[in-house]
Amino acid sequence: MKKSLNFTTGALAAVILSGPLLLPQAVLAKTITVVSSGPLQPYNYVDENEKWIGLQAEALDYAAKKAGYDLEYRTMAFENEIPALLNGKVDIASGIYITKERFEKLDFIPLVKSGFGILSTKEFAKDVKDWTNYCGKEIAMHFSAPTENAVKAMNEKFCPPDNPAISAPSSGNIPDRITAVRNGRAAGAIDDVNMWRAAASRIPEVAVALEQVGNQVYWPIAFKKGSPLRAELLPHISEFLNTKLAEDASMKFGMGKNVYISGDIDTVIEEYLKDK
Repeated sequence: MKKSLNFTTGALAAVILSGPLLLPQAVLAKTITVVSSGPLQPYNYVDENEKWIGLQAEALDYAAKKAGYDLEYRTMAFENEIPALLNGKVDIASGIYITKERFEKLDFIPLVKSGFGILSTKEFAKDVKDWTNYCGKEIAMHFSAPTENAVKAMNEKFCPPDNPAISAPSSGNIPDRITAVRNGRAAGAIDDVNMWRAAASRIPEVAVALEQVGNQVYWPIAFKKGSPLRAELLPHISEFLNTKLAEDASMKFGMGKNVYISGDIDTVIEEYLKDK
């Protein structure tokens, strides 16, 4: 019996010592799960090699590698992103704009300077001077506090009370809104202007009609409030944003200039929320 016990103990010790070499790589790797409402150029999309690329993907990939993580991307409807984050089903949610209400439950790292823009057909866009061209016309949009506030502010500034631009409901799917514009179901579509620039670069019949609607916003990544992962990635993301890497990535994805934020990230958030 004693001899058998010694053998078993020795065998167990050998397994413990050699175990990590026998485990599959998927078990060994630390993986961050990132969720997005879909492939969204120029932030996150899949290239011909099925690799996720884009402005966000570039910055996050840099930081994850520095911190020793692999990245796994998932897509789901935009309205499900925050619940998935709060329930611990994903680690990072993509493109959830910062608001005071969301800041109560989420932490953010803003990455890219942006704003809401209006996409229209090239034919319509050539005559657009300002928001007055959209008074009484339908604007395809995905309803959220930032976009609703932007449309409301522009209507109050440019349109008669009895003839505002009409907010036409749309899914969170960018192609749906582009289709609404191309088919004439909406005179324009509102969303992140960098996404509209990317769309206009690949779809000949559409153009960015208005570059800035409402206030500046930032394309951020979001974490569950208090997530240690944010603190772990923050210094590496800051490093990326404040080097030439950011400018190179901006040019690579067709922005024509460096669109990443600069300076201290927490100060950017603080100043942004102060104005809300």
